Amino acid sequence: MLEVARTIEEDPAAEWTLAGLAGLAAMNQFHFLRCFKQVCGLTPYAFVRQARLREAARLLLESNFTISRVAVEAGFSDLSTFNHAFKRAFGRSPAQFRLR
Repeated sequence: MLEVARTIEEDPAAEWTLAGLAGLAAMNQFHFLRCFKQVCGLTPYAFVRQARLREAARLLLESNFTISRVAVEAGFSDLSTFNHAFKRAFGRSPAQFRLR
């Protein structure tokens, strides 16, 4: 499970699916889901989302990319969803986060 988590962290923007992640662990999807949550404390979906948000925060601080591009580079396909998730996770919008 930890190896799968590390793999997600290395490329959070990748197209991660439950089937693909379970395949990395050589497990069926349902058993993988239960084991991943037990070991990592989050579902694979939530873990991927958090990894993407951390990557977005890093890009906001270390690049001059537009917020739209940060969202795409971090693996979000919808800017509205990205803005909402980012604000929920960090307590401020991506633009406010960058200014701080």
